[in-house]
Amino acid sequence: MITLFLAAHVLLWKRGVGFAWPALPEVATRWAALVVIATGVALFAVRVGSRRYREQNSPQELLWPPLILAPCITGYVCSNFSLSATTYQWLFLFHALSANLVMAIIPFTKVARAVLGPLTRFAAHIDLESSEAGGERRFVWVLHTEEEEEEEEEATAASGRRAG
Repeated sequence: MITLFLAAHVLLWKRGVGFAWPALPEVATRWAALVVIATGVALFAVRVGSRRYREQNSPQELLWPPLILAPCITGYVCSNFSLSATTYQWLFLFHALSANLVMAIIPFTKVARAVLGPLTRFAAHIDLESSEAGGERRFVWVLHTEEEEEEEEEATAASGRRAG
C-alpha cells in the first residue's frame, strides 16, 4: 500500500511512465509505515523466538522480515527526520537498493506462491475460445464452473473406457 500510494512514489511513477493516480495523505502513509515497521519487528521476534518455526523453515525465511523492513525503515527515516545531506543520500541509496532487492527476490519466495497460487487456480477454470464473427477472429474468455469441469472429466473418462 505504501509503495503504491505514497506521494513521493506516485511522483516517481508519473516521471517514469507519464501517468499517476491519487496519493494517500501524508499522515495516513506515515501511520501505515509505523504499523508495517511494528508488525515486521514483531513478526521477526516471533520467528527468532520460536524454536518450532526455526525447525520447520529454512534460515532464509528468518531473513525475509528484516529484508522487507529495510526499505520501510530507511524510507520512513528519510521522509520524517532532519538529516545531513550525506546521511540522507546514503540512507536513500540503501532504501532504493534494498527495495530493488526485495522486488528481485519475490519471485523465488513463498510470497510469489501466495500471490500466484490463487491466480493459477482461477486460470485453470478459464478457457480461451475463438469465434469468427463477421470475418473477424475473436478470442473470448469463458469461465467454467466446477460442475462443468466434473462433467467434462467424466465424459473424458467414459470415452477412455470405451476406447480401451
